[in-house]
Amino acid sequence: MNLIIKKKKIWTMLLVMFIFSCIFTVPASAATTPRFANGYYLAEGVGHLDYYITPNAVPYTNLINNAANNWVYTGFGANPIYMYRTYNFNASNMDIYDGDYYQVEMDAWATDAKTIHVDVRTTGHIVVWPTTSMWDYGRIYLNKTRMDVIYSDTVKQGIISHEMGHVMALAHNITTTDSVMFPYTDMRTRCTVGKVDNDGINAIY
Repeated sequence: MNLIIKKKKIWTMLLVMFIFSCIFTVPASAATTPRFANGYYLAEGVGHLDYYITPNAVPYTNLINNAANNWVYTGFGANPIYMYRTYNFNASNMDIYDGDYYQVEMDAWATDAKTIHVDVRTTGHIVVWPTTSMWDYGRIYLNKTRMDVIYSDTVKQGIISHEMGHVMALAHNITTTDSVMFPYTDMRTRCTVGKVDNDGINAIY
């Protein structure tokens, strides 16, 4: 009789564990930083991604270089990203601005930084929404006032990495603060590329 009761208890525990695992298991898609809606991405891919530091953004050179290097070597396995600093403005896939340029194309809600996606396959350099079109390069605008007054270098690098992610077609990851693509700087617990971000890039390219 005791043996039967023990077996019932064991089966009951196993059943409860199975139910909990089904309820609380996070789907694979939820564990990956998402891409922009409708599946558009950087037209030339990320296999050779050149970034250009505009003269006014030169004070951030080390942070920009570190952010680029972190996207290439995330520490979470391979991805197809290779970034190179270019001194040829016309060859860039990612232009990084600071100072007065920040005001040129900023949305009112943007505080720390903003990425603009640009398509050059049509006539001229046309600003596009990443949810409606492919793009050929991105312009990253940094808010000098907030960057220099409020944040440490570690957080600044995280902001730059976040915007680079947008150029490479990653959207905001609102499900985890342990993602460099989490939208709120003050609540973001990671200032370097996370596994979910690396997996997001691999899912796109």
